[in-house]
Amino acid sequence: MPVALMTIASAIVEVRTSTAHDSDTQVTDTMITAQLNDSYRRTRRWLSTFLPELYAVSAAATIAAGANTIAKPDGYERLIRLEYEVATDDYYPLELGPMVEGPGSNAAGTYRITYASRPVDGYTSLDVPEGVERIIIEEASAWVRQRLNEDPKYHLDMAAALKRDLRADLRNRYGAHSRVGLSRKDRDCGRYFCELAANFVVTLGSAY
Repeated sequence: MPVALMTIASAIVEVRTSTAHDSDTQVTDTMITAQLNDSYRRTRRWLSTFLPELYAVSAAATIAAGANTIAKPDGYERLIRLEYEVATDDYYPLELGPMVEGPGSNAAGTYRITYASRPVDGYTSLDVPEGVERIIIEEASAWVRQRLNEDPKYHLDMAAALKRDLRADLRNRYGAHSRVGLSRKDRDCGRYFCELAANFVVTLGSAY
């Protein structure tokens, strides 16, 4: 996990300083906090597209006899991989396949879900790699400019440039992250899955 480098309180100060609205009552700390929250969540989703295991959490799940669904865990943001336990502590990744209409099949067994997590409610720090907090601050600063009918272009350009420049640096810093388990044919455990809004549906057979 990244180290939290900046508190929300410090981020608010940074936004006010960068926009020269350090005491403007048209933009309250509560309003800035809301924008920091939106940008923080959006930035974490961006990070997980190329560093999916940066915020990875694993959870065990069991499908009972006669069933074929797994509810998504609390705090679920996006899937990294879904695996089936074929023997004790021996997991095979399931392939992503099509949704099958009709009665559910018996997909009983033990599974492991590895997923990128959402920020927990009540967080007080921006838990992102060093340097990434600047993206969040620039995006929130752009919102302040727009709120006060000022030009947000500088802040938006800075946020875009930071994303572009940091992407390669972050890959070097954290290494390559695999998306193993979403689609691979080298190991077949005789099951595949599809993802719905609230759960995963596991089906017996081949996805192809």
